[in-house]
Amino acid sequence: MDFLARHADGRVDLVQVCANIDQPETLAREIRALHDAASEFPMARNILITLDRPPAISTPPGITIAEARDWLLEDIKP
Repeated sequence: MDFLARHADGRVDLVQVCANIDQPETLAREIRALHDAASEFPMARNILITLDRPPAISTPPGITIAEARDWLLEDIKP
């Protein structure tokens, strides 16, 4: 996990950042990092931030993939 974000309203985000998740091995590694950290912060939202979201990608339950621009503007959907 790259960082933990604690918001003023009490929300907590676990954030993993990767420029490109087109390769299945890369995606698996990044998701594994979030899963490992999630055990310590079970109420946190798990977010994988990338420069460009691939058009057809399935994500495990509880993981949100967001493009960096959307995350910076806080326009992400769970």
